[in-house]
Parts: sequence; structure tokens; C-alpha cells
Amino acid sequence: MFLVNLLINLKILLKIDDNTIRLVALEGGGKVTGDHDGISFYYTELDAVEDNFILSADIKVEAYAKTPHDGQESFGIMARDAIGTDLDSSVFASNIAAIGGFSGGTKDENGTQLFVRTGVGSSDGAGSQGIQKIMLKKEKPTSKNTYPTKDYKLTLAKTNSGFVGKLNDGAEEILYTPDILNVQDGKMYVGFYAARLATIEVSNVNLVVTAAKVDPPKVEPPVQPIEPSFEFISPTTSSTKDYHLMVQSNVDGSITIKQENQVIALEKEIKAGQRIILPVTIKNQDSTNFSGSFLPDDTAYLTSYDQLVQNFTVEMKTFREGKDIYVSTTGKSIGTGSKDNPLDLDTAITFVQAGQKIIMLEGTYNRNTSLNIKKYNDGTKEAKKYLWADEGAKVVIDFNKKSEGGLLSGDYWHIKGIDFTKSAGNTKGFTVGGNHNIVELCNFYNNGDTGLQISRTDSANAIEDWPSYNLILNCTSHDNSDPSQNNADGFGAKLTTGVGNVFDGCISYHNVDDGWDLYTKAGSGAIGAVVIKNSITYGNGRLSDGKDTKGDGNGFKLGGEGIHVPHVIENCLAFDNEAYGFTSNSNPGVIARNNISFNNIKGNADFRTYVQITPDFTMDRFISYQKDYTAKDIYPEILQSDKNFMFDGKVSQNKSGTILTDQNFVSLEKVIPYEREDNGNIIWGDFLKFIAPESELVIKKTRKQQFQPIH
Repeated sequence: MFLVNLLINLKILLKIDDNTIRLVALEGGGKVTGDHDGISFYYTELDAVEDNFILSADIKVEAYAKTPHDGQESFGIMARDAIGTDLDSSVFASNIAAIGGFSGGTKDENGTQLFVRTGVGSSDGAGSQGIQKIMLKKEKPTSKNTYPTKDYKLTLAKTNSGFVGKLNDGAEEILYTPDILNVQDGKMYVGFYAARLATIEVSNVNLVVTAAKVDPPKVEPPVQPIEPSFEFISPTTSSTKDYHLMVQSNVDGSITIKQENQVIALEKEIKAGQRIILPVTIKNQDSTNFSGSFLPDDTAYLTSYDQLVQNFTVEMKTFREGKDIYVSTTGKSIGTGSKDNPLDLDTAITFVQAGQKIIMLEGTYNRNTSLNIKKYNDGTKEAKKYLWADEGAKVVIDFNKKSEGGLLSGDYWHIKGIDFTKSAGNTKGFTVGGNHNIVELCNFYNNGDTGLQISRTDSANAIEDWPSYNLILNCTSHDNSDPSQNNADGFGAKLTTGVGNVFDGCISYHNVDDGWDLYTKAGSGAIGAVVIKNSITYGNGRLSDGKDTKGDGNGFKLGGEGIHVPHVIENCLAFDNEAYGFTSNSNPGVIARNNISFNNIKGNADFRTYVQITPDFTMDRFISYQKDYTAKDIYPEILQSDKNFMFDGKVSQNKSGTILTDQNFVSLEKVIPYEREDNGNIIWGDFLKFIAPESELVIKKTRKQQFQPIH
């Protein structure tokens, strides 16, 4: 007999007759990711050790997945080792085995798949090793190609060898993970599920339970040989004669490297994944040839033990040694880099030297490829590399919806005064993946996803390898919109962001999702603490033309999934956002100082976390004021103080009961868009300039001490 459990705020299950049930998951209500999920689940309990099973059913798909899909939609048959509390929307994770519609974890992979999530050690998703999957049919399930229009029978079985899946009478596929459901509860919860936009009917259910101890014994998965490889990972270009040649292999072995015809490394031992660095001198204004001969060790199971040989060429050039390099919309790679004979932008970026400036002359630089500042194209702490707009020039890099925007994977760059616009759908306007960079006085608008985001631009999995110590200074991001109109933020520092990153003096408005998003996922772990200061966000959740979107519409979204990260937000202003002005988004560790939130539709402040987590918020001098809406602020009672004025649905007052009125602000008439001083600092004006009720002194508004009382 099946039972009902709704793992997240979904609607709901309907029993049509003794043979058919209907499961519905509403938009925004749940998902299946690499480390947790939220599903509507109709299940029975089995013993995780003693029982094996075969469960099959015909599935009718009434609705499934957005267009375009987002990589987290799913439905079908599932077995899992833990379930959450009914209607509790906090993050919940389990190990799972499933078959059905799954958009794959990527936005270009959707169909019927057999998949498992492994490694989850606790309900917060810690330890997750992500999802392994096998595509059974790469075709999006719809009402036109599923039961009863066409055969669409799913079968999921657990054997002593693993989990077996089959679509109709097709070939069986197996994932050799038989013990993944023995971790959390000692039970298997087996049944049917729907997540994020799926509506299905399940009929002709057949469940057969067998005893694991009498079933055929475990069969070990066939061992797959590794195909050996090695590669030169250093840049193919250089602007100096001093060069570091870098080589890496995927298996153990030995490597011999030649520069031209001279051996510079003889049978040097190399370990799998290890990077070998050889300092060399290369030719000036010419190409230098290298070759590598790699011999894999014969101690591992490989596809081949033959010697591998690769050639590698490094091109070295310099332009205007010690002087600025000029580029223009009509510049050529054969230019000299002078103002009269400028280079093209890509050549200048490739060969600029540490300490040298690239000056972009006025104009729109139309592109159909991303602007890529590659890893290892670095300045130094003492001598950055510069990419600046010419003084007084309007410089726009327009990607014409044909490619990803800017990618900054190098370290110690300073980029200033440039507009980045119209990146392709689901690609960011600018991504900072390097370290110790400054992006100043740049604008990001009309991009196909977030305007500017700090996150990895390679496959690094550890926080120490994620982008760190970057400063985003006096930048503006607005009207960024992904094709689904639910994901593009103004600024982001999320998922794979390192330590020491700062946003200072930035403005984010009218993006389809949030003004700022600092989301953290349980599977990848806590990101580094981010500082947002002296910044403004407004009107998010709708575009400048007034068009509503499907995004959240928060001003400052400061976390995710209940993970403690001590982000600092200070001297900031949020108003007229479709959702919350400031939300911890379940992060229990937000530090908020000297902030004002006004007229945000769902509420000015939402500082809460999951019920099982002890909040660790800091809130000092938070001013919440409403004129047009009645949504109450949400926050722990411990945050009440005489310095914080919170809105209770009717009035804004502090702990002592002092109530704010319109007279506590110099002006409630907004003047937008904001302008900036010559140095880039925001001209705040009188809008929401606060007058302290206890002294009626105007709170001083400076870059370092906005909203601080004058003494």
C-alpha cells in the first residue's frame, strides 16, 4: 500500500481510481539537483538491506519542463534512503535511484534517463557526489509521446548488483550502486514522484518485492580502462621572454620535453593530475617550438601503453614596450598599437605586458565570440594589466546575442569604464573567475543571464581555487534577462565564489531575478564571505519597460540552503523590488549594518533560516519603512533593538516603541536613475536620507559612513 509524502510545498496527489493516481508539481515548487531535491512523492517503505524490488507503471505526461528547460525538472519512479517532513520547504537531501523524465543537470540534455545521486551523508546534502546518469531516450516526454498515446512504461529495479532501468521493452541499463540507499534511515522509500512543472498520471502499477539474500549474487561492474593523455596547459602566447611551460597528465608516467631540439626535461616523473612547471626563455617576436613524449606507467589498467607525442608552439610578441596600447573598432592584428595604428582588442589582450594599459578608443565593439582573458594571462600585485576605456569615451562591447560575454580568468587585471551588453541567452554578461582583479565603472545590461558574476571559469572544486579578492567598484547592472525570465540577476557571487570579494558603490535595477544573489549550494559547500557596501538595488523582478518577469525579484539575496556564510552588507539601500528588499534566503549568518529598505512588495526584510538551525544574524541600524504595502518584516525577536526600526504590518518602530513617520526622511520622492560623481561615487540625493527620531539630526551619508548620525 502506498502512502503520501509531499517533500516541499507542492500541490498535490489525486487518486483518480484504484488503478490511477495523479501527481502535480507547481512551478517554483521543487527540483531535482545534484545534492538535494523537492518532490511530490507517493511511496511505500521497504527495507534497504533485506529487500530488492521491481516497480513498473505506465506514465501519462500532462505537462513537463519549461521551454527552455532549466536542468532540474523531473518525474518518474524513485527509490531514496530518506524523506523530509511533509510541506517543509527547507533543503532536504537523500541518496536516490530513479528513472523517468530528467532534464539532466544541464540545459541541453533532456529525455528519459536512469540516474542515481550518491554520497549524501546527511539531509543537508553534505558529501554528495552528484548525479550519474544514462540516457535511455533523448526526447522530451510530452503528452504526445507518452501513455496512452504511445507506450511509455517505466521500470526501476534494485538487484544485488545495482539499480536497473528500462523504458518499455527496451534494453536494460544498470548503474552499479546497490548500497547507496543503506545510509540514512535504513529504509528504502519507493514510489512515484513529480518535481518542478511536472504533472503525470500513473497507472497499471506493478510492484514485486524479493529477498536480497536469495536473489542472484552481486556482480561487480566491469572495470573500464583509462585512456592515457597529457597536455600542455600553459598559454600558447606570451608577452615576455620569461615563460613557464606547464604540462599535466591524467595517469602516472614519465615525460621528456624538448625546446626546439634541446632536451630540457628527461624522463621526468609525472603523477596523474600533477602540474609540472618548467621555467624557460622563449624567442623575442617569434615562435618557440616544444615537444613532449609521454610514456604511461604499466601498473594501471589503460587502453594503451604506447608513447604519446605532442608538439606545442608559443608565440611571443610585444607592442609599445612600456607604453599604452591603443585598440579601436577597426584595429588590426598587424597594427602597432599606437593611437594612429591601433590593434584589435583580442590581440592587445593576448600580448599586453604586466603594468601596461590597453586603451579602448570610442565606439561599439561588435562581437560574435566571447571576450576571453584566459587563465595564466596575469598581471602581478605590483604591476596589473589594464583594460580601460579612453578618457571621456563611450565604449561598448556588444555580443549581439551570439556568444557568452566577458570571461576574466586571469589574475591582477583592472578593467574600467566599459559597457558589456547582449550576451547570448543563458550566458552572463561578464564572469570574474580569476583573483585580485578590479572591475570599475562598468555597465552590464540586456545580457542573456546575470550581468556580472563572480564564480569559477574552470572545473575547480575547492574553495581555495575559486575566484578570490576581487573588487567590483562603482558598477551598474540592469535589465538583464535570461530566456526563461527567472534567473538573470544584476550581480552574483554564488555557488563557486572564493574569499575576499567586495562590491562597493554598485547599482542594480530592473533585472528579471534579483539585484544581488549570493546563493550557496549544499553539494558544493559554503562560498567565501562577500562584502556588499554603499550600494543600491531597486525594481528587480520587472524590467525597465514595466514588464513583469518570472524571477524572484529580491533586492539583496544573501545566501541559500541554510548554509552559514557571514556575508556583510552595509550602507545599502533597497526599494521597490517585487519581493524582499533584503533576504537572508535561509543563510543564518548574515551581518547587516546601516541599511535602509523601503516599499518592497513582499517585505522589506526577511531574515530567517530553517527551523533546525540556530540563527546567527547581526543587524545594526536597519531602517524598514513602508508606504504602499503591508507585508511584515520577518526576523528573530533577538534582533529587536532601539537602533533597528522594523515594520510590523502597520508601522515601523524600534524596541522601545518609537514610531517612524514620513518626517523621518528628508524626501520620499525617488529620483532615478541615479547619477554618479566624476570619480564614480553615487550621488545619493535626499531620497530616503534618514532623520533620526531621537535627535532629528540627518544621518550623514558618505561613502564610508552612510546613514550614520552626525555628532
